[in-house]
Amino acid sequence: MPTFVNNSSVYVLATNTFIPSHEANYKDLGKNINGKDAPNFDFRFNEIGPEDFLYGYTKGYQQYGSKNTVEHLKITENLKYSVQHPMTFLYQPKTGAVYNGGNHYSNDLSLVRDWVDDRRAQADNRWGHADKKSPFDPCPEGWRVPDVSFTNLYTGSKGNSPWYNGYKNDAYGKPGVIQDQWHNITTFYNGQVAGDKGWKFENTIFPIGNFPKDGIRGEVGENEMSYDRSGVWTASMADLHTGYALAMQFQGNQMQTGTGVYPQAGMSVRCAKDDKRLLGTERKQNPKPIKVPKKAEISVSENKGIQLYPNPVIEEFKITTSDAESVEIYDMSGKLVLKTTLKAGAVNASRLNAGLYLVKISMKDRSVVTKKIIKQ
Repeated sequence: MPTFVNNSSVYVLATNTFIPSHEANYKDLGKNINGKDAPNFDFRFNEIGPEDFLYGYTKGYQQYGSKNTVEHLKITENLKYSVQHPMTFLYQPKTGAVYNGGNHYSNDLSLVRDWVDDRRAQADNRWGHADKKSPFDPCPEGWRVPDVSFTNLYTGSKGNSPWYNGYKNDAYGKPGVIQDQWHNITTFYNGQVAGDKGWKFENTIFPIGNFPKDGIRGEVGENEMSYDRSGVWTASMADLHTGYALAMQFQGNQMQTGTGVYPQAGMSVRCAKDDKRLLGTERKQNPKPIKVPKKAEISVSENKGIQLYPNPVIEEFKITTSDAESVEIYDMSGKLVLKTTLKAGAVNASRLNAGLYLVKISMKDRSVVTKKIIKQ
């Protein structure tokens, strides 16, 4: 999308349209950019002023939005329009608010803005999450926009962002820096602010590169540029049908590596090499099926009369049986967050973030009991 690099930049759009254009020498322009000689050939471009940028290359939903009453066809027609008008910034009217990771439930989801539909959390497959690159991904062949391991936003705030820093403690002294809350760039990420140009991470602990202060267009709705924050997208929408998409953002001397942003926001992307990434070792298919004796079958039970208390949990909980051997705790996305053996029938859950969890209890008779807990 057309965007200014910063407030003092001159924006040019290469074109062969009928609009009167200027001639420029690439060699001269190259010297202005990086101080080095570039190949000497001519091309034509249009200078775009602030008014052109704001009104000439944007369209509000009321102008391009499909009137089809069949919802999936309406989305398809809006996607088609975006493909046919790749240089047009599409936006929803009115504005909402910046995502608040400190208090998820203060975010008004009815205000979430997405250019693809007037409802939130639609067409999530356009993002390319998981094993399939999106057809809308701007990265070249063999590369793609960085993806997340899980779509956690409301159900977790550590570990799923491609830029997550697990080597530092967060502001509360717990391992891993919280992704959707603002943390100091130097203290928590070993980075530095490069004046008004952007942010640099040239260190061995968190070497994620350099990021320009290029602003965000239509961050909370409408079509205007703002330089309060800058950011880069991941390839995923967030969890629980909230409508947010996941991104990394910078603001002054602070950053968030996995926060929620309205999908209509015009932000930058980074491209990562599209290699197969596995959690663990790839499993090879067995040449022959393995038969398991009936006596070795593991049964799964929801009760067996076993209770967990207290529930909700603050620091630890106890299990009302002496037959339990070990416990695994999973968040609602299916991620294993704690694995432990029992100590005097108690489980220390103090490191868990607030939320709902599934507890898998392995018994001495090889059966498994599942329970749910709420961590406060």
